[in-house]
Amino acid sequence: MRASVIIPTYQGAHRIEGTLHALEQQTRKDFELIVVIDGSTDGTAQIVNQQKLTTGVRVVEQGNSGRAGARNAGAREANGSLLVFYDDDLLPESDSFEKHIAFHDQHTNAILTGNTPQYVKASDTDFSRYRAYLSTKWIKHYPDTLVLLQKGNLFMNAANCSLEKSLFDQLGGFAEKLTDAEDKEFGIRAFKQEIPLYFDRRIIAWHNESITCRSYTRRLRQYASANRAVWSMHPEFDARGGDGQGKKWMYDLLASSWWVDAVDETTFFSLVPQKIRYALYSAIIFALSEVHPEVPI
Repeated sequence: MRASVIIPTYQGAHRIEGTLHALEQQTRKDFELIVVIDGSTDGTAQIVNQQKLTTGVRVVEQGNSGRAGARNAGAREANGSLLVFYDDDLLPESDSFEKHIAFHDQHTNAILTGNTPQYVKASDTDFSRYRAYLSTKWIKHYPDTLVLLQKGNLFMNAANCSLEKSLFDQLGGFAEKLTDAEDKEFGIRAFKQEIPLYFDRRIIAWHNESITCRSYTRRLRQYASANRAVWSMHPEFDARGGDGQGKKWMYDLLASSWWVDAVDETTFFSLVPQKIRYALYSAIIFALSEVHPEVPI
């Protein structure tokens, strides 16, 4: 089975080199590598073209159309019968690609999502370590084996996923009208067409991103808005529960940029036990991303 690895990137000159080097270390390198530069102005193409890769790399440049449009462009250019998507800030473990291939050797007409835990460096901040904690917390519910996803735990993460090109074309690609959560919507569409979606936590691509409370909260604001758009398209998959009204007084108090500054720029919380500290980080983020997204940060 010939495969095409597709990396969409926007303003990724400072991070994509790590992803390319990780792909160079794969145990199997019999893939076509396509990098889609989505309207970048930071010299990403020059960085990519400077890399000495044994696989070679094909660069596709286009005007900015968002992640969905960039991934769709990569799929259109792909010659492989299998598409493997990685984001430009991921470090796939050396057997990641090989495991994607092995799955599709055994499963046809299916979608596979791998694991994207947060990479932690010794120099990272406490908030970065909190983000890494979150990335492993939810994964504890899944065993170290292949899991067939159901409606109650359905998800798809296009940062580390694979599917046959014919299936991608059948589903019509990612919805380009969405600015975020396009992979979630794609997975819902596939599920509604009775296409099996699997998750395997053993297929790892580390998320190598510098993150702050401010940048993470802004990211969740974008994701919350995109989720509302997805649910308007598929209302039967709207899984929203309560909106925190029972603790509104607390979220009103925490909905201030002061708290974000305190997390990112001070050691204010350093003496607080980790369990309490992490609970407070979560409350601050929820207050500013879900309850009061209008508050400037």
